[in-house]
Amino acid sequence: MTWKRTGLANADVAKESKGTPLDWAIETHAIAKDFWVADGATLDQFYYKRARNIVDQQLGRAGLRLARYLNDVYSSPVCPVQ
Repeated sequence: MTWKRTGLANADVAKESKGTPLDWAIETHAIAKDFWVADGATLDQFYYKRARNIVDQQLGRAGLRLARYLNDVYSSPVCPVQ
């Protein structure tokens, strides 16, 4: 069986990379709550397919956000960690 990967191929980079690490953690926590299953639950193909699409999207966002953060850090004359 072949899965269609969604990811963020047509993402609005500015929109997806905005916010702070705290904002990103809150967003990710909210998404994770939709996928929580009880301990010992059986995960079927439907769960896997649904979760895989979200994981792909979150990994895409993480890449965009890390790139923005690194660009901000290396373009600033001031050390961001003090």
